[in-house]
Amino acid sequence: MSYQLRPSARALSDVAAQVADGGRLARGRLYFRQGAVSITAIESHEVSGTVTGSRTSQYRVRMRSSPLGEAQIESARKVADELRVRGELLEDPDQVHRLVDALAQRPTTGLFDSSTLRFSCDCPDIGDPCKHGVALVMAFADAVHDDARTLLEFRGLDPMDLDTTPDGDEAEQSENQDQDQDRAEEQGTEDEEAGIEDDDGTAEISAGLIEFFSGAMPDGELALGDLAPLNPVFRTVPVVIDGVDAGPVFADAMEWIAEGLSDL
Repeated sequence: MSYQLRPSARALSDVAAQVADGGRLARGRLYFRQGAVSITAIESHEVSGTVTGSRTSQYRVRMRSSPLGEAQIESARKVADELRVRGELLEDPDQVHRLVDALAQRPTTGLFDSSTLRFSCDCPDIGDPCKHGVALVMAFADAVHDDARTLLEFRGLDPMDLDTTPDGDEAEQSENQDQDQDRAEEQGTEDEEAGIEDDDGTAEISAGLIEFFSGAMPDGELALGDLAPLNPVFRTVPVVIDGVDAGPVFADAMEWIAEGLSDL
């Protein structure tokens, strides 16, 4: 594994270091680098393989996993929903890999929990795992690097088990929310690429707002009258709070402030 592993494969290879002692870890990694390990089967909750030992003896080794709990599966489904990897996208190997890479960063899903793994080998070593078990983990991590669906299969999951596509009215509402989010992201990208003109000092005022509301600027250093030029911003850019666009409310408030100041 001289190349850069994807996050999911890296998390799985790290499991070997969590379950094996230093000597077995080093020997198992060496077996893998020498090409002495072959995976013979990847099934639900079990990976099987063979490892050619230092005396040319071939040993049969297995890694088994405990079933995931409902809470862990639901946690994985939430990650899929956050990434909007749903429906037909779960049939796309690249999208599944993106999802599994994200799951590698969420311990609550349990996909990479070393405590749920058990090893067996027909070699004389009684270690759990032995060096051949370590070699199998490394080979499996290599397989996951190429196709993350193999990890889901090992954990007893089909990609569609993580599908959160809603039905009926919920589907239409979800699609509308996705479209709104896409439009907001596209608008943000366009603004960033084109650059926002600062003839009226809006950019400077926006920076001041960030400092003001983050507590970086002491009270009183941002004149309320300077907020009026931000009206167009609040009118066109969503300001979502608890799922509701509060932009119009901010815009009305800015107009009220501007009118009040003009009367002074």
